Amino acid sequence: MRKEITLLVVLALAFASCNTGKQSGNSGNNNSDSGIVMSPEFIAEHSSRSAVDWAGVYKGMIPCADCEGIDIEIQLNEDNTYNVVMNYLGRGDSKFTGEGLFEWDETGGKIRFIVEDEGVGNWYRVGESQLLMLDAEGNRIENNFPPEIYMLEKIDMDFVLINKNWKLIELNGKEISVNAESGNSEPFLFLMKDDNRVAGNTGCNNLMGSFKVTSDYGNEGKLKFSQMATTRMACRDVNYEQDFLKALEGCNNYSIVNDTLSLKKDGELLAKFTGMYLQ
Repeated sequence: MRKEITLLVVLALAFASCNTGKQSGNSGNNNSDSGIVMSPEFIAEHSSRSAVDWAGVYKGMIPCADCEGIDIEIQLNEDNTYNVVMNYLGRGDSKFTGEGLFEWDETGGKIRFIVEDEGVGNWYRVGESQLLMLDAEGNRIENNFPPEIYMLEKIDMDFVLINKNWKLIELNGKEISVNAESGNSEPFLFLMKDDNRVAGNTGCNNLMGSFKVTSDYGNEGKLKFSQMATTRMACRDVNYEQDFLKALEGCNNYSIVNDTLSLKKDGELLAKFTGMYLQ
């Protein structure tokens, strides 16, 4: 199954980049897209690999031939491993995941994923807080879409409150763990900026409601939840559901340090969450 999924990821990436126009003649390992030859010393000093803080999570939406778009998230790790999640919008539950190693080109400016037993996929140009999807030869994708539509933006993992999942890890000073055998869900929150809605799960029931932040959504500020409601399923081994809801009702401020979200009431810690990506 994993082999099939990783193959689908590579094929999907290649398919998303198939063009309707011409491609440039530069190879994926040229020193630059313009064909300028750079010395090894210049490359070593100025390449993205050495000069850019490239490790992190990147998110964007790329075109899709038979769906509304492909929502893609890529996590690049300093040990040259990657994780990728692709959601095909408008197709129901069409999600594909992959993980493995990636390699750099000789300039240190491009990467591509290596899928075990399946070869390689598209190249990506690594920039400052950005990944630009290229074609399988390492050239810009040339079709009817503007090049920037293939740009993935790096997520600020330390100071982002909204538009990502927050997994509950501590409640009233007690560590939260999920019994996988019981079939219960991970408790989490997801705050949506566009309409100030909050969604998530208590570990047993889905939850929904509204929130208000009186700050710039940075690493600290005032935060209030309201109109919270849940489904009414009974689940085993979830004895913290009511405490979770009370923590949300009592919260009036928050802080984020090292990708850990703390909900507080007048400075008193109520709950802790860790950022979840690639969902």
